[in-house]
Amino acid sequence: MLEKLKQSSPAFREAPPEPTEVFKVFAALLTECRSKLETVDELEERLREAQLKTTEADKLDSRIGDLIAMNREISEELESREEAMKSMERAVKEADLRLKKELDDAEGKAENRLRDLRTQIDSQKSENEGLISQIEAEGKVAFIPPERVSGMLDTFYGHLKSNMKGLDIRESEIRLKVAFGSVSDKHSGIEHSGIVIPTAGNTAEILDSLSEVVVKLGRKETPDSE
Repeated sequence: MLEKLKQSSPAFREAPPEPTEVFKVFAALLTECRSKLETVDELEERLREAQLKTTEADKLDSRIGDLIAMNREISEELESREEAMKSMERAVKEADLRLKKELDDAEGKAENRLRDLRTQIDSQKSENEGLISQIEAEGKVAFIPPERVSGMLDTFYGHLKSNMKGLDIRESEIRLKVAFGSVSDKHSGIEHSGIVIPTAGNTAEILDSLSEVVVKLGRKETPDSE
């Protein structure tokens, strides 16, 4: 023990220590040891705090990384939806342009067709009036072949449907006051029958032979498919 005291304190190396001095040295050594222990405890506390901060920092870094990844996914989804919206807008605009062009083309064709029909009707009307006048001047009675009458009725029905857009003609009928007549072909000898046209000039002649013809208009009935 004395050797340790000599090593720890230079004063003990010259002469034997007094008891009081020994206690002082012990007290100093004890104080120094306590100080070092407190320093060690403080360092350990700092180390624990540093480790705790490091752990919290790692957790925070992990959360930040998760948030960054989530933000990237949301951004990619928003970009994808925005691109889809732009694509849909382009498709709608293209479809609108196509529809407008088709409507314009259909309207133009309808106007051209209507103009042609009006021209044909006016021409046919003028031709019929001329023929009727000529026939009446010759004292003859005019008649129209059945196929011509059916064609006229079909044209009339078509005009009704085209001018009544969105509507359909059902359970309708046309009543005609007509007479029937026939004429023989001088060259072939074949007899042709037809419907006599009542006019101001021949009504008196055919009044007694007039009959009522009822033509029903409506949707064509199709047989049920087996």
